[in-house]
Amino acid sequence: MRLCLQEWEALYEVCKIEKISKNHLIELIESKKSNKLGLTYSTRLFLMSYFREAASEEGHKKVGHGLLDNYASIDKVLQKISEKK
Repeated sequence: MRLCLQEWEALYEVCKIEKISKNHLIELIESKKSNKLGLTYSTRLFLMSYFREAASEEGHKKVGHGLLDNYASIDKVLQKISEKK
């Protein structure tokens, strides 16, 4: 399975939070995924869904999302992404 570094980091973060091995989590994703979707795509979809479920209005406010300051929170995330390349 080919994931970028940030996706692997997110997968390991989920494993740490949920106290599950990487292999077991991937087995769970594979066993529940649609036959029409590949494992890599299903893993990416899982990661996005997992962290979206964890996001809350309070959490968004805490990090400054949604403020009308020229998209500073978006720029901040994009800056973090570009630093990891």
